[in-house]
Amino acid sequence: MAIILANMRPSFLVADDRVAGLPATDEPWAELAEAEAILTPAIRATGRLESQSPHIPFLGTAFLVAPRLAATARSVAETIRTKDTPGQERVPAFEVSIDFAREHGSAAERRVPVERIEQTHPYWDFALLRLADDPPGVEPLRLSDREPAFDDAEGLRVCAIGYPAFDPRNDPELQKMLFGDMLGVKRVMPGRLLPENGEIMSWGHLLSALAHDCTTMGGMGGAPLIDIETGLVQGINFAGRAFVANYATPAFELARDPYVRLAGCTFAGGGLPDWLGAWDGIADRSVPSSPARRLKPAEVIAAEAGGPQPPAPSASAAPPTLAAPVQIFADDRIYALHDLLIDAGLAQNHQIALLFGALSVDYISYLPSEGSGSEVLLARLREINRHTFLISGRVPMYHVLRSARQLIRINPPWLARLDPIIAEVVEFERGLDVTDDRRQV
Repeated sequence: MAIILANMRPSFLVADDRVAGLPATDEPWAELAEAEAILTPAIRATGRLESQSPHIPFLGTAFLVAPRLAATARSVAETIRTKDTPGQERVPAFEVSIDFAREHGSAAERRVPVERIEQTHPYWDFALLRLADDPPGVEPLRLSDREPAFDDAEGLRVCAIGYPAFDPRNDPELQKMLFGDMLGVKRVMPGRLLPENGEIMSWGHLLSALAHDCTTMGGMGGAPLIDIETGLVQGINFAGRAFVANYATPAFELARDPYVRLAGCTFAGGGLPDWLGAWDGIADRSVPSSPARRLKPAEVIAAEAGGPQPPAPSASAAPPTLAAPVQIFADDRIYALHDLLIDAGLAQNHQIALLFGALSVDYISYLPSEGSGSEVLLARLREINRHTFLISGRVPMYHVLRSARQLIRINPPWLARLDPIIAEVVEFERGLDVTDDRRQV
C-alpha cells in the first residue's frame, strides 16, 4: 500500500457511518457530500479484521459481500491460516473477528467472529471469509461485473474504505501530515481508478491489476474500491508502489469465475477467463451447502392428500418447430436430480444461469424463469427432460449435466452420483434417429 499524490488525495475520518470533515463546496472532493447515500452503506459494510494474537492484533480490511460472507485480500487471509495441521488449513490459527465499526472517537463495536477461510483464489489476490453471523444493520456490497468505463481521461472516481495503519515503507512525515495520530480507524480515501492497468506480481502470477491513486497504507489490504456514481465495488486493494500506483483485484474478473460465484458472490454476465486453469490441482475449492428448500412435487402432494392429480406441464414452452418430445427420465428421477443439484449448491439464479449457459439464448428464452432458484431449476429440468432434439449434436439435458459436472467436480461424492446420470443420457442419445432433420437445432 502506498501514498501516490499526497497533496491531492486526502483521507477523511468516519463518524456514525458517514464521511466527516468534508471541505467547503468550492474545494476538491466536496462532491463527496452528494454521494452520501452511496457511500454510507459501503462504509457500514466495511470492517477491520482483528485477532486476539498479541503479535498481530490488526490484520487488514474486509467487507461484506453476501450473508455471512466477507471479502478481503488473499495476502490478508493467509496471515490467519493454520499452516501446520493437515486438514485444518481453512481454520484460523487464532481467534479472528471483523469489527464493522472502529471509528475515531467512538467506543462502539460491531464485531462478528470469523469461522473459517471460505476460499483463497489461486490466481487473484482475493479471499473469502465465512462469518459466524451477519453484522446487524449491514447490507452486502455488490461487486461490479463490468470492466470499468473511463469517460474521463483522468480516470473513474472511486473511494477506498479501510483502516490505514503506520507503514514503515512510506515517508513518516507524509503519514503524519495525512493521518496525524489517528491510525487504525475507519477512513474514506477518494481518488481515481486509472485508465491503464498495472502489472504486478502476486502469489506467483504476473497480474494485470486495476491501478488507482487513492491514498492507502498498511492495514488497507482487502479494502473495497467504491465507484461513487454507482456504489459498486470496482476492485479489492492488495498492493502499491509509492508515488506510482496502488493495485486492486478487478471485480469484473472475479465475476467471470464460477468458483467465486459458487462460494457466494453474486455476479451477472461475462464469459469464462483464460486463467481459470489456475484452479486445476486445487483440492479444496469450497462450495457451501445451499440453503434452498427441497421442493415436494405437486403430484406427490396431491397423491398424499388423496386428491386429483394436476395436469403435466404444458409443452408450449418448447420451440414450435421441434419434434414431438418424449421423456428421457421418469419424473421421480428428475426430482432426484433436482435434489442432487441443490445438494451441490446449484440453486441460486446466477448458478442456474451457469448450468444452462451452454444452450443458446433463444432456446433459454423458451424455458421457465419465474419463481425461486430452486423452483426454476425443477421447472427447467422437467422441461428439457422432454426435449430430445439435438443442440450441437447433443440433447439439452446432456449440456446441462456436463455444465453441472464442471461446477461440482471439486467433490467426488457428488460426481459419483452425477456421472451415472450423464451416462444414461448418452445411452438415450444413441437410440435417437439422428437422421431426422427435425431433431437438429
